[in-house]
Amino acid sequence: MFRKIQHYLLLKQPLLWNTKAIPTLTILAVFHILFFGIGYLSGALDFNQTSRNYNSNEETVVFFSVLISILSVIIWLVFYFKNNAFKALYPKSNWALLQEWSLLFVICFTAGSFSMSYFLGIDTKIRSYYTETEAKKRCETLSKASIFYGENFDAPEEIDTTINDTTRPFRLDYVRFKGKKYSLNSLLNKDIHNYSFYDSKWDSVTKVKVKSWLIDNQQDSVKTVLKEYFALVNEHRLTSNINAQQWFELIPTAPDFIQTHVIAKREKDYYNGGNYNYDYENEYNEAVAVEVAKDGKIDSLNEYLKYIGKDEFVFYKTYVPADELEYNYEKIANTYTNPTVSSQMLLAFLYLAIGLSILIFSFRVTSGRSWLIALISMGVLNIIFGILSVVFRFESFYLIALLATIIILFTYFMVVIKRQKAKGISGITLNASLWLLPAWLPVMYQLLLEFLRHVYGYYDYNSYDYNMGFDYDNYPLLKFLKDNGENMLWFNLLFIVALLCFYSIQIKKWKALAEG
Repeated sequence: MFRKIQHYLLLKQPLLWNTKAIPTLTILAVFHILFFGIGYLSGALDFNQTSRNYNSNEETVVFFSVLISILSVIIWLVFYFKNNAFKALYPKSNWALLQEWSLLFVICFTAGSFSMSYFLGIDTKIRSYYTETEAKKRCETLSKASIFYGENFDAPEEIDTTINDTTRPFRLDYVRFKGKKYSLNSLLNKDIHNYSFYDSKWDSVTKVKVKSWLIDNQQDSVKTVLKEYFALVNEHRLTSNINAQQWFELIPTAPDFIQTHVIAKREKDYYNGGNYNYDYENEYNEAVAVEVAKDGKIDSLNEYLKYIGKDEFVFYKTYVPADELEYNYEKIANTYTNPTVSSQMLLAFLYLAIGLSILIFSFRVTSGRSWLIALISMGVLNIIFGILSVVFRFESFYLIALLATIIILFTYFMVVIKRQKAKGISGITLNASLWLLPAWLPVMYQLLLEFLRHVYGYYDYNSYDYNMGFDYDNYPLLKFLKDNGENMLWFNLLFIVALLCFYSIQIKKWKALAEG
């Protein structure tokens, strides 16, 4: 059956036969399904897992996806380069070369994006657990409850004080809430755990809401949050040595709300002579710093030591499985707000496919000798541009030189076609010109952006830190360019196709010129 299909394509669709598109895309589609399936299975959440015992095989899968991509392209090229109707002067329409490049692009994109299918499988699996609305509701419960466990106190506020005409920062030993002073160890100085569903404004409002429950003695509201929290604990079959009612009874009360009984986020930590194995989470945590500085002293009210084998651990007398819930629900939230397969990832794979397909296409329409000379020449030219940029100490020199190269190569190619004489070295310059097609618009865009920055004094604003304090809102055009770099890259895809439409027609004319 395969031979019949190939025979039919040879007679009816020679372009599809020549590019080996049908069998190649079929095989590549099977690999995509396989990688998606691996990702889907890998995306299953283990609610007993935390960042401490997290194991991932992502690096291995990505490595093999890249390896398979390279092997697939090489094997396909071996068959693809066996026949070249363009070099054999086989009659072709004006759009035949554009159609061939389009097939090359599709094959290159499909062959190079196995890892994207893998990550799409992971995202799909994680999203299958809960809808976005349900996930937000659960994260809200976890965020509110986080005030009542752990030691995630806010850092003390700093104010400037003047002593003997010297101004120095001074840390306050209290926190103000609704006009009253409270101890730094008070629940009214606690922070909440953030989930990517919510911004800093939501966090601030939520903190005030929960802390107001304490001041206003709204016990029912607090109990509701704790019960909802333990509903999640029970749903995921996690362990805790307290229940919702016991937790509520340990919450400090008015007037100071000082936390004496600490509800830990896990059952135990490796002791190691007093250096607790805490998670810093890249945030300043005064309580953690104090705890680590205890130098081996145990808070007997909340902790005790115990050996397991030869290792010594500090066990917490009261704990909830916050580590597990935070870790897994962060993954769920991130899958909705910042999925791995994002527009940026798709854009990267599209440009990778465009670059590779243009390299293959240029080799197809010229010759191996011209292609290799162009490759060496462009490499040397880029080295020279880089050295001159350093010598002249002019950051935009490279971009200006690259734009000049683009213009010169394009002009030379058009002059050769216009004169209708010998090709000369135009085979070499045509390769370089095709390779630079994706750079036309981005180079001009970046040069315009840099020009406007110089015009509006962006680099003169502060000689020590020139991008601090510059207000883009005062310069609408500059702000528009700065904020729409990604949109420009999407538009550039259409621009590249338009240029290739033009080039494909001109290359057909160029092919008819004498080689001399």
